[in-house]
Amino acid sequence: MHYVEPWPVPDLQDCHWYHTLDLPSGRVAGEWDLRGRFDDYVGRLDLSGKRVLDIGTASGFLTWEAERRGAQVVSFDLDHASRQKLLPFRDSIYMRDRAESERQREHFFDGMKRGYWYCHHAFGSSAKVHYGNIERIPLELGHFDVALLCSVLEHLPDHIQAIASAASLADTLVITGPLTDFDDRRAEFVGYASHPAANFSFWRYSIGVYREVLAMLGFRIARVTRSRYQHVATPAPIELPTIVAERN
Repeated sequence: MHYVEPWPVPDLQDCHWYHTLDLPSGRVAGEWDLRGRFDDYVGRLDLSGKRVLDIGTASGFLTWEAERRGAQVVSFDLDHASRQKLLPFRDSIYMRDRAESERQREHFFDGMKRGYWYCHHAFGSSAKVHYGNIERIPLELGHFDVALLCSVLEHLPDHIQAIASAASLADTLVITGPLTDFDDRRAEFVGYASHPAANFSFWRYSIGVYREVLAMLGFRIARVTRSRYQHVATPAPIELPTIVAERN
């Protein structure tokens, strides 16, 4: 069995929300408000009748919106906080006490998973769920028409293995997140020693890097779109590009 058994309906107060969502019982506020922006966020890709893998599902916003458009969805997220790597700030609990750091982050991730399952029940979703390693998503999950890697890669020290893992399962990849427009192959480190709170973002790659890596995997970039999305921490919407890559 590669899919987890559905969780019981959790208490609303025990949930953490990464996405703002309109639930049947009312609105919950998350870090990102993508409502009404899903089609832009996934590169204006038609998902009707497609089998979709939502990688890094968090509160499940992309899963629910894909289902509303007629997709059959498998939601994927990490199985344990030990999978998450952070920048090595000397005085952080991550460096001082790795076990306690993982315990605290496991509590956080469990809250987000509870939010996902609360929505799963509230929306009557038929999405299946797998928790595991983003660099080794099981081939046994089967073939997907589309894999969504949206606002995920920038939080990984190694983008390339995650892209390769998704590419082994899908015919189309959707990559949304920070990107530089250089055609040459550049990786920009986005961490600053003066910003210890921002310990969860590593790299911003150029379009040239993505083009080469995707070509190695037998994909080509079909298009790059750009739009703006609202984050709770910024007064103005943030522009994010979306790469749509198709198997050759």
